[in-house]
Amino acid sequence: MPIFRVTMNNTKSNGDKYDPNSKYGISHYHISSKTMMDAIAQAEKGFAGNCEAIITKELTDGAFLIEDMIPLENYELMTAEDSPSDTIIYRKDGNILHVLLRGKDFKERGSAFWYNLSVVDLIRGAGQQEEPPALKLIDLEKLSFEIYRIVKEPRIPAIFEGKMGRKNS
Repeated sequence: MPIFRVTMNNTKSNGDKYDPNSKYGISHYHISSKTMMDAIAQAEKGFAGNCEAIITKELTDGAFLIEDMIPLENYELMTAEDSPSDTIIYRKDGNILHVLLRGKDFKERGSAFWYNLSVVDLIRGAGQQEEPPALKLIDLEKLSFEIYRIVKEPRIPAIFEGKMGRKNS
């Protein structure tokens, strides 16, 4: 099913669907829908404001294996409905995974951070599996949000120093 990126404008001057109790301004959402018109209808029903723009997006399948990632290429996928972001973008650079959270609670520009994949290995090793299964991008979503909570703090715990951080912006 196609994915559409919908831009909603929730401002007083923009029209009849302004909601003062919702996030003010421009917001972006990704909607899985059969047609563009259905996506617009879902957006206007589910989000405050008027639909200002819509485009079709190609997103990565969450089943994509981390080991198959091409270095420095972006892989964007939709997050779970209960997630604080709308999409998450991963980019692998050696053993470093760069992450960008976008949409919902995050601005369109997103919130960027990184972590060393050795953190994932540490957590997986705690499961004491002889041969852990190959990791898929979808497997990193919850972990990435936990790491985001750590890196947004003023100080990163000593155990994680040098293994994760925020991007300078």
